[in-house]
Amino acid sequence: RFELLAFAVFHFALCCLTQGWLIGLTGLATLSLILKFNYRHRLIQFFARISFSLYLVHDVVGGRLVVIVGNLFAEKNLLTKMVAFSFGFLVSILTAYLFYRWVEAPFLKLSKRISYSVPAHESISKPVG
Repeated sequence: RFELLAFAVFHFALCCLTQGWLIGLTGLATLSLILKFNYRHRLIQFFARISFSLYLVHDVVGGRLVVIVGNLFAEKNLLTKMVAFSFGFLVSILTAYLFYRWVEAPFLKLSKRISYSVPAHESISKPVG
């Protein structure tokens, strides 16, 4: 637990210095939620299931939407930044879920039908050449 707390404090300080306190606070909130909930909680399982898809789409979808929505506001303040971030965040999660459902899950299912076998006459220790 101490190592995790030390990492959280270090990460928060690093984010505050390089990207701003809002990003650091978001990271701490995420860590708090992960530690508070049991890993069997439905929300944790949902994010675990879509995590790779979210990794793939968060920058392309969410990052672009944060910029686009942020540019729609004439005044740039904390509230407008939070609205832009929240919109990008929610659309990223929705896109990741759809990507998982329509692309990742079918291909994971398909990959289970593929088997790799080494023919009996070949040996792994057999020298090449």
